[in-house]
Amino acid sequence: MTFQGDAAGGFIVEAATIQDPIGFAIMLCDEDGTAMWGPELNDLVRRYRYFTGLLTMVTDQNNGTAWIDEDSRDRWSYSFNAVEQERDAAAQRFAREVLLAAGASRALPSTQSSTHVQGGCRMGSDPARSVVDAHAESHDVRRLFVGDGSVVPCTLSVNPSLTIMALASRLAGYLARGEHGYFEQAAAGAAA
Repeated sequence: MTFQGDAAGGFIVEAATIQDPIGFAIMLCDEDGTAMWGPELNDLVRRYRYFTGLLTMVTDQNNGTAWIDEDSRDRWSYSFNAVEQERDAAAQRFAREVLLAAGASRALPSTQSSTHVQGGCRMGSDPARSVVDAHAESHDVRRLFVGDGSVVPCTLSVNPSLTIMALASRLAGYLARGEHGYFEQAAAGAAA
């Protein structure tokens, strides 16, 4: 975890792993970062079972934007700033150095991917700056609760799976305890 802090690099090595064969083939790049294609890619995919890799997670600064366009379609935009680009480059360099030091004959990068989408329905007390309250209920739509990674206010510097499970468990407990009063009102209305 030497590089986890923003000032120390802003990335971690999460696991020694490799993608599934299809993900491997789609994301594999040459040493210059150019996507593999043709006979070289074909040869590397045939030798897939002999590869290993390092999964690095890079801290971003949440520069993405999501919106609904005039045709009611969801749209999004994201670009990496200079700090994020340097963090990614440092993570790639570190992973390459480790793999080569461990005896790899060649260290190939892959393109970037995101598997732990976070944000979009920020949790907070201020409706002007957040979508849901501390109980994950929408500020604008009563009885609408959000129980996934979208309530995390910004990307985490670690795998967010346990945090997402904890938030969902917390929400389930809140709903089961009935502290919100919604179930009693529904039961009273049904009895009348």
